[in-house]
Order: sequence, then C-alpha cells, then structure tokens
Amino acid sequence: MAGDGCMSQVPTQGAIRRRQSEVLCQIRERRTMSPVKNVPRLLATRGATRTVRKFLCRREYSRAFQCASLARIGQRYAEGSLQPFHCSSCSGLSLDVGGWNGRNLPLCERCSDREEPPEESVAAVGEKKIHLPQLQPPAEADIQRLSQSRGIDSVALREAAKRGLWCCFDDQRNGRCWLFTDQRRKCGIRRRLDNKPFYLRDGTKRKAAACAGSDMRTPLGYLEAEKYSYLGIVEGPPNGLAVLAHALAAGVMELVAPIVMPCSNSNFTAQSLQVLRGKRARIYLDDDKSGKEAANRWATQLQGADVTVDGFAFDGLGQTVTGKPIADLNDLLVIAPEDYKNNRATIGRLMDFAIETRGQWVA
Repeated sequence: MAGDGCMSQVPTQGAIRRRQSEVLCQIRERRTMSPVKNVPRLLATRGATRTVRKFLCRREYSRAFQCASLARIGQRYAEGSLQPFHCSSCSGLSLDVGGWNGRNLPLCERCSDREEPPEESVAAVGEKKIHLPQLQPPAEADIQRLSQSRGIDSVALREAAKRGLWCCFDDQRNGRCWLFTDQRRKCGIRRRLDNKPFYLRDGTKRKAAACAGSDMRTPLGYLEAEKYSYLGIVEGPPNGLAVLAHALAAGVMELVAPIVMPCSNSNFTAQSLQVLRGKRARIYLDDDKSGKEAANRWATQLQGADVTVDGFAFDGLGQTVTGKPIADLNDLLVIAPEDYKNNRATIGRLMDFAIETRGQWVA
C-alpha cells in the first residue's frame, strides 16, 4: 500500500552487490590477511570460505566467515530461498536452512562446524552433499555384536550386509558403530553397535543420528529391492534388518526385501514408486499415532503405483524380555516367552504375504 512506511522492500541486485563490496572491503582491511588478488571474485565462487581461510589465522577465520555469509544470505534473500528454521542443536531460531547442513538436520551458524564450512544452498548448487564416515564392511565380530545387542539373527545380518544395506565405522566419541544406507548414498543413519545412545559433537545424545546432508524424506533400499517380488516396509534401520530376520525364520528371506523409511515424515517418491510398481508389500506399523498415520499415507502412495499392500500392527502382542511393550518389528525378535506362546498364531502370519498373491490394505 502506498504511504506505508513500514513495508519492507526486496533488495535489488545492485544493492546486494554494493553490500557484498562493503563486506569484502572489511575483510581485506584485517591485518592478519595476506595480500591476494581477485578476492571479490574468489568469495563469489563456491568454496570461497575455504579460500579465505587459507589466508586468515584461526582466530580471524570465524569473523571473515560470518562476513562472507552475510553476502551469501543477502543473495539468497533476493532469490527467495531464505527461510526461518530452528537449529537442530540449540533449538534457536535462525535463517537460511538450505545453507546449513541440509533441511533435515539444520544447524545455525553458531552450531555449524567451522572445520567443515556449510555447503552452498540447494537453490544455488542443486543436490546436497552427504558427509559419510569412513565406511567398512562389517567384520564377523561386528555382526555378532549387533546380533547380540538387537536380537537379530547373524544370518540375516550377513544377508543385509551382502545387499549393501549396512556398514561399520569407528567414531571417536562412540567407538564402533554401524550405519544403514543404500547404494544411492543419499542418506546414512548412524547407531552404536552396543545399542547405547549416540553422542553428538555438542554433547547431546540420541538413539540414532543421521549423517549431515542426509535426505530423510525418501525411502532407503528401493533400488536393492528391484529384483525382489515382496517388500517389508518399516520405519527405522533396526526394523529394516528385522525384516530379513523374520523372513529368515519364515523361510522366505530370498523372496523379501526391506524398504526403510528414515522417519514418519518420509514419503515414497515418483522414482521409488516406479521401481516398486506391481510388487506385493506389507507395512509393519509402529505402534504410535505418527506411525499409524504414516502407514496409511504410504499405503495410499503404494496403491497409486499398483502395489498390492496390507499392514501388520503390533498392539496387544505383549512385552519384550525387558518388559517394554512390543511396538515394532525389532521388538518382536526379543518378545517374552510367555507372550510369544500366547500370540504364536498371530506372529506366525508375519511373513505369510510372501507366499500369497493378494492382499488388501485396511486403514
């Protein structure tokens, strides 16, 4: 509205360039910086913060990085890609989610890693880059350790490793760990082999931690499942491994492939549905509200790709040997003996879809 003095205006490209020049002049005036030619051009390119860092001492790098990021944020504001978000570490409100370790586990500038400056925004560069640890094939000791901590048969774990669904790595804070991923290498979810909480760099702990840059929105394992006729769809990596353990017990492991949704907010993409078209699937619902809502959404998506799908719920199946209520497929591997005896017929139907030809989803 004309005359409204409080209206904000989108900065023009000229204004952004002038502000960038001012920032660059401030950086060049720092005494600790060695003379360099074409600094404005260097800062305007991808990886510019790494170039600046070569010519600044460690103390001055942080300030120069902040100045350079101001120019970058101004550019993204003009592009319309600037948006507010809550930092996944300190929970503080910040801006520019695309520029700080991805949209799934965003970090504010204060919490982001100065050793590895944040990647450029999705709008500026395109695909995000995932930061994976140094991965190794699981050794026999790793397999036995994970089998003991999660109650998953070692034969099923070897099969999952053979399909490329999990690897191991060493972590300074957490010791020997395992990571669930697939051949696309777009998402990696880390856990400790001993099943204890995973410690992050800031001292917080979680039961699992996605690698920086992981795409938590899309399913894992769908390319590996292309040659299999039957799909066990679950949320979370331990349940993905449990799919193969239950399939092994039912004698159909060679027929079934796990599809792992990284979280309840994940969805099937057009590409994944194209690969899975026409198959037979069963969704193993996590026994909570978000898990059931997600399962209904996934079923609708799968049905649109001509996938025959039904579901299996865990409510009323009793407790684990530690007294925890059975809530998912992995819990069912460590069910208390008395509860297994009382629910043996129901549990025996876990994998019967792999020898059936029809099924129906019931919401």
